[in-house]
Order: sequence, then C-alpha cells, then structure tokens
Amino acid sequence: MAPQDFARAALPWLLALSAVPLSAAETYRIDTQPSHVEILVRRFGIVWLRASFREVSGEFVLDRTGNQSRVEVAVVANTVEVPDRHWTARLRSADWLDTRHYPQIVFRAAQARLSTGNSATVSGRLTLHGITRPETLIVDEVDCLAAARPAPHCTFSAHAQVLRSNYGLPHGFWLAGDEVEIAISGSARRISSK
Repeated sequence: MAPQDFARAALPWLLALSAVPLSAAETYRIDTQPSHVEILVRRFGIVWLRASFREVSGEFVLDRTGNQSRVEVAVVANTVEVPDRHWTARLRSADWLDTRHYPQIVFRAAQARLSTGNSATVSGRLTLHGITRPETLIVDEVDCLAAARPAPHCTFSAHAQVLRSNYGLPHGFWLAGDEVEIAISGSARRISSK
C-alpha cells in the first residue's frame, strides 16, 4: 500500500517555493530510478513490517498564473517487496493488496497549503485496493536546481499516514497497528514549459 507517491504529487506547489524561474505552465516527470516509497507498520511501537515499492511513475503540470495545475502519480502494486519472500508474496496476494485485481495505487493532488520554507501540506485523493479516499501528505523538504542539465529538476522527501481499515486491508491485534507510515523520497525532471 503505498500511496505512493504521494510526494511527487506535492511538487507542483512546492516548486513555487524555490528560486527557480518558472514559466506559466511547466510539465514535470518523476524519475523512476531514484524515487522510492517505503511503508512501515508498527506493533507495540516496534516496526513489525517494512516494505518498499520499486516502481513509481507520474507526471504533473505546474501553472503558477492559471488553473491548469494537475498531478497524477501511480505506483505498481506488485513491485512491493520485503526481505522475506514469504511476506512479499503475502502482501501481493488477495489477502492483502490483491495486486492482480488492483495493479496500481494512485494519488491525485487536489490542493496544497504552503508553509514557510520549502515545505507544504498537500491534500489529494488516494486510490488503494479499489477504494478512493482523501489523504494528506506532508512534504518535509524540496530542493530545486535551476541550472541542472539537461533540464531543471527537484529532489524531495515527504511522509503521510493512512489507516489500513479505511481501504479494506487486514488489520487487528495480531496484525500490528492499523496505521501505516509512508516515507517518500525522489526526484522529478522538467520535460516542457509553455
């Protein structure tokens, strides 16, 4: 379950905080290789499960002067992995993420509340396990480099918390806490501007 990607969804508004000169509308694409989504589930305060998703993609348009900003980020559900093969298979199975029937986890950003410095609170909708609900992503840091080649890019880190019970996923005393912590980091590269 990984929202995945959540963080990339925050970039459109976060870029406005940087010193990078932006056109009216710019399109950014998430760099799949360096981008990473990790989830943590705790039991009695101790990490019970730590998993990561290997494939994250997405694209967003940043429009500082108009209303054309949009974001769509997707995570390939069956790329979830843990060090234990048994648990990797179990997470992908119908008992958990059911990646055969729900191959993607998608986050679409709706709005953002900019904070001081390079941080933001992003509100959006997460689709996971066939259920779509509003969720909030806290962007901790974003760093944009205007002089980068071949195109400007940003690196970022963010976190969020979701409840498994909200998405019809297993939870309970013997399955650790209901809350899932999501940690996201990665980069996005500008591919066009208008």
